[in-house]
Amino acid sequence: MTTLLPLNLNDVSYQIAQRKLLRQINISFEAKNLSVILGANGAGKTLLLKLCCGLIQPSSGQLQWAKTLSTKRGDLPPYTLVFQKPVLLQRSVLANLCFALQSLPKDQALPRARAALKWADIEHLSSRNATTLSTGQQQIVAIARAWATAPEVLFLDEPTANLDPDATERMETLIANLHLGGTKIIMSTHNLGQAQRLADTITFLDHGQVCEQQSASAFFATPKSPVAQRFLSVQGFMP
Repeated sequence: MTTLLPLNLNDVSYQIAQRKLLRQINISFEAKNLSVILGANGAGKTLLLKLCCGLIQPSSGQLQWAKTLSTKRGDLPPYTLVFQKPVLLQRSVLANLCFALQSLPKDQALPRARAALKWADIEHLSSRNATTLSTGQQQIVAIARAWATAPEVLFLDEPTANLDPDATERMETLIANLHLGGTKIIMSTHNLGQAQRLADTITFLDHGQVCEQQSASAFFATPKSPVAQRFLSVQGFMP
């Protein structure tokens, strides 16, 4: 069970110059649930994930984990973010995974990296240059690399954007397996079908504001906010 959660965001806003991109976010991400941040393109989903990860700092408000994060040398990070376009090094797939594990002794890092390849069923890609792989293959490498570091919380930014149906199905299976294995998943998507298939809870974001946060079943049955109702209706998801 994770010790980091819940993650609470209290009156969090983010702005550049005079433009407010996220406005007074008050939400909590609890343990166990698979949390989906849902919204149209440009709603602020990626910014919210970056704030949660500490890649950018809020202009106002506070983010608070349940436990102080360790900065002990040699520790693997307790959470990680996989971007929509994965950041991969121009080296082999295996070397990319080993790089993420460089804080571990080599006799631990290499077996862990190989186990991640097996977990994701990409052992056959081990010696391939990661930057020459297809988009779907790169995304699977990225999630295997995340699995290798055994994060307590995994943030995923539109993990199946631009993937074909087969690659999307593979990614969703890996995400579900991570969740079942005890990793807290917080992911963004604008894909309503994917949100229905994977989510336990929905945080609906529109123009930098959280319009509602509730269970996925309740959200799809009776969305509370007019903007969420319109979002579902336009895409044919209203009951």
